[in-house]
Amino acid sequence: DRFAARNAVSGYFVNPAGDTSVGDGVQAAHNLVNTAAVQADFDRQAIIVFTDGLENRSQLIADVMGGITEPTYAIGLGNAQQVNTKALTTLTQGTGGYLLLTDLLSSSIDDYFLTTKYFQQILAGVSNASLVVDPSGFIGPGTTIRIPFPLNETDIECTVILNVDVPAVQMAVETPAGELITPVNAAGLAVNFTVGTNMSYYRFTLPVGLGGGAQSGTWHAVLKVDDKILLTSAAGFENNRAARAQLQAH
Repeated sequence: DRFAARNAVSGYFVNPAGDTSVGDGVQAAHNLVNTAAVQADFDRQAIIVFTDGLENRSQLIADVMGGITEPTYAIGLGNAQQVNTKALTTLTQGTGGYLLLTDLLSSSIDDYFLTTKYFQQILAGVSNASLVVDPSGFIGPGTTIRIPFPLNETDIECTVILNVDVPAVQMAVETPAGELITPVNAAGLAVNFTVGTNMSYYRFTLPVGLGGGAQSGTWHAVLKVDDKILLTSAAGFENNRAARAQLQAH
């Protein structure tokens, strides 16, 4: 299903003269998450609507609202003047979700990661998790950045996520005692380290079996640039001077 969703998004072409039925999409999602297979495999179900909310064909949001029982979240593409905030707010608040607006997107580093962070924020809410910190910025070659985040004795699981525009940053997690969790020792500590497309993450239950048992205190995400990525042809920057110069700067 994950690959089918990615292929559907990749193969979609916007038709400005076409019809938009948000209600049809919400109803299709509701039908999908209420199948026996989904109900058996997943403890929680939720719907995310990615739209400007401007409807011109039935079913409308108002037509399907009464039958939507899952928490429904909306990411509105645009600002308050460009998005049908009234209909999307009614849909989301009526089911226990909420509406987030992208506003006018730009080429800034914050906007580059905006929709990714919105999806992760929604996923945290669906999972009854909380975002501890949400920093953003640049990292330069030859530097190491340590980003602190507090965990306490009531926390039972933690996921440390790194989103990057170029997959050239290595991440380790430092416990309050100063011991490192790395891709090399993660599996032996029952820590799940996963690398995806322009992202990676560590996920672990607490306490982690390192030293006397790591749990409450100030943890750190430790980031540094993999300088080899600047030199390898596999990175795809050997013939792109502008991209290479940007990568060498940050």
